Amino acid sequence: MTEEWRAVPEFEGFYEVSNLGMIRSVGRKVKRGSRMLTVNGRIICGSAAGKGYRKIILCRNGKQTHRYIHNIVLEAFVAPRSEGMEAAHGNGIRHDNRLSNLRWD
Repeated sequence: MTEEWRAVPEFEGFYEVSNLGMIRSVGRKVKRGSRMLTVNGRIICGSAAGKGYRKIILCRNGKQTHRYIHNIVLEAFVAPRSEGMEAAHGNGIRHDNRLSNLRWD
């Protein structure tokens, strides 16, 4: 399977997610005081969130947001989460966040 990257919804220009369940920051210029700094993009590993799930902290304009990686993958590649829907892992492995393993249920 070829890896495809898309912008993380609500964090366009800051983060991208792949169909293989990877998250990366986007290289960009940011203002720090009176200086402009170049921030290099990089893969972000995330952390264990309990019960086997993986989560990540996304930052934009000084505000941090905690998100589950499986929800980000589905929102970017399938559709926004509808009320009452949850991400389901087809093989039962909660840290397997590949698009082919996920669905809204």
